[in-house]
Amino acid sequence: MKIFKYFSIILVLVGVLCITTSCDWSKQKSENSIITHSSWGKTTVQHPDGSVHNYEDVKIWPTGSRAWDWKEHNTHHVPGTQIADVQELLDKADIIILTRGMDEVLQVPQVTIDYVKDNNKIVHVLRTQDAVILFNQLSKEGKKVAGLFHSTC
Repeated sequence: MKIFKYFSIILVLVGVLCITTSCDWSKQKSENSIITHSSWGKTTVQHPDGSVHNYEDVKIWPTGSRAWDWKEHNTHHVPGTQIADVQELLDKADIIILTRGMDEVLQVPQVTIDYVKDNNKIVHVLRTQDAVILFNQLSKEGKKVAGLFHSTC
């Protein structure tokens, strides 16, 4: 009986704390950006400040994200992700995730992988859906992770 009494008191205190601090259990902020949705042609990112952003292809890092515009560096499925696509992420993270798309059509040349490694970063090259899982796992663990996410082919 005492356990139920103490449990009830704890629940009341937690409720009061939530009311006084505007607690919303469903919208807890993360210290790093996370990918909240990934499907064909759409990636949704939540930043640490709680803001939500939608993209087709995205560059994402611990504190933010932006659209990955392939025209910026003349990127195509072949030869694939360019060194220039990756450069801005190197000073933002220790781990870089490069995706190959949903059907692994996007190539990632060895020269790009070597460039990331030569800059003392860990690099993962994965199918997009697998990369989303890894990115979120590492991000939630507090790791400094960034990536290029291609949401089609």
